[in-house]
Parts: sequence; C-alpha cells; structure tokens
Amino acid sequence: MKRHTAAWLAWSLCALTIALVTFVVVFSVFYRDNLRDLAFLLAVVSNALVGAVLASHRPRNPVGWFFVFSAASFAVSEATFRYAVYGLVIDPGSLPLARAMAWPATWLWVPGVLLVLVFLPLYFPDGRLLSLRWRPVMWLAIFVSGATVVIWAFLPGKVGDAWDITNPLGLAALRPAIGGLEVAMAVLFLGFILSSVVSLVVRFRRSQGQERQQMKWLTYAAATVVGMVLLTTLLEAADLVFLSEMAGLATDLLIAGIPVGVGIAVLRYRLYDIDRIINRTLVYGSLTVTLVPLYFGGIVVLQRVFILLTGQQSTLAVVA
Repeated sequence: MKRHTAAWLAWSLCALTIALVTFVVVFSVFYRDNLRDLAFLLAVVSNALVGAVLASHRPRNPVGWFFVFSAASFAVSEATFRYAVYGLVIDPGSLPLARAMAWPATWLWVPGVLLVLVFLPLYFPDGRLLSLRWRPVMWLAIFVSGATVVIWAFLPGKVGDAWDITNPLGLAALRPAIGGLEVAMAVLFLGFILSSVVSLVVRFRRSQGQERQQMKWLTYAAATVVGMVLLTTLLEAADLVFLSEMAGLATDLLIAGIPVGVGIAVLRYRLYDIDRIINRTLVYGSLTVTLVPLYFGGIVVLQRVFILLTGQQSTLAVVA
C-alpha cells in the first residue's frame, strides 16, 4: 500500500471513529446511558489517534493498523447500538432499520479486543512475530476470532445490559449452549491474552539497549491491564458489585494507556523517526483550531453589526 493511500485510509478511519464516539457521548449525556462507557470511549479515541499517526507513516508495520481498526470496530458497535436504542426504545418506529442496527454490537467487540490485547503484543515493536514458533498462536487466534464472531453474531439474547434489546439474528437453536459457549470463549480469550503477554515479556528479556527502552512502556501497560482484568474477574465472581465496577473503570482507563505507551516510545525513543512530522502536525493543528473559531466568530459578529445597521442579514459579512 502506498503511503498516501495508507494515510488517507488511516485518517479517514480515525475521523469516522471520533465522529461516532462524539455521537455516543452526546447520546449518553442526553439519555443518561451508562456513563462508565465514557472512560472506555477515551481508550477508543486514544487508539484511533495513535494508530492513525503510526499507520499513515509506517503502513507496512501492522501495529498502527491494529489500533485504528480496533478503535473503528468499537466505535461502529457503540454508535449503531445507540441508533437502535433510540429507534426501538426511546422513540419506537422513528428510525429506519433500527432493529438491524443492533446486530453489529453483538460481534464487533471481538476484533476490537483481540487486535489490541492479543495481536499488538505479538507484533510490537518491529511488526514481526518473536519467532516462527509463535505462528501457531497467531493462526489459532485468527481462527478462534472468526468462530467467536460467527457464534456471537447469531447467539440469542439481550444486546447490552441497560436496554431491553435482543439480537435481531439470534438463533433459538443456540440457546441451550449459551452458558457453555460463554465460558469456553472467556477461557480461550484469557489464554490468548496471557500468551501474547508472555511473548511480550520474552521479547523484552531478549532485547538490549534502545529496543529494551522502547518496549518498557507497552510491557508495563499490558501487564497492568492483564492484572486488572484478572482482579475484575475475581471481584465479579465474589459478587462484589461496587468494587468490580470500580476495577472495571480503572481497567478502561488503563487500556487507554496502551496506545499512549506506544506513543511515548515513538516520541521519546524515535521508534518510527516521526518526531518532525508530529511536531508539524501539532503546529498546523493548533493553527487550525485557532483560525476556525476566529473565522466563524467573525461572521457572527459582522452579521450582528449588519443587522444593527440595516435591520437585515447580509452576505457581505461572509465576504468581509
């Protein structure tokens, strides 16, 4: 993939993710949806921004793409589900295809989770597996991911906990196997996450000099997240609802630290040698953020002046 094509795709996905996250935040505030999701959405935006920077300048390294596509998966899932909630619960019949829009939320979380918590540790920092011995883990993770997507896409039951919406494509024949499938998927996912962290730790122990410094941030962030996931699971099993909610919130915030850790490695240790590009992005971005309010603010002020002087609006304000 050519660099300009990769940059266009990466930043388009990033922009789409941020737009959808904005919609979800507005919905959550107006309709008092689960506000804990706001912390999780911070991680989604962090993934999208860091991933877009990396993928647009090093398109052959999959690390950036893992972030971008993970963020896009979560953003589409969350936004389509809110669309379904509005069209089915808040104002029934007001939106077309509302029931169908609940379906992506049943399975899109699978690639969102695996790309960041399984494949990222396997490929960071150079975009290659630690050795050929890790290929079976990678292929098995891909196979289980596809099987999990198919299972959850057609598993009957509620979509989410806060709203009474069911999977529109749920198959009743799968209902007796729900409990066993959920346990099996949870065990497999936990196994893959632990395997990827082991790969990261082994790579870290074998690294030297600058590479060791580059890996520190992601290694510590990933290990902390795994620890918090285990803690949350234990608290839920012990039926300590409040503590498990707090641990889950902390986990969401720590997940946001994974792309931040990669970003720190990029900026501090010149992992991808894009310091100059990021500096220019910050300068031009700050300039744009400053000019846009001035432009629109100037139009509003001039329109007011024209109304006071002539009693009607005028396009001369835009020209001025």
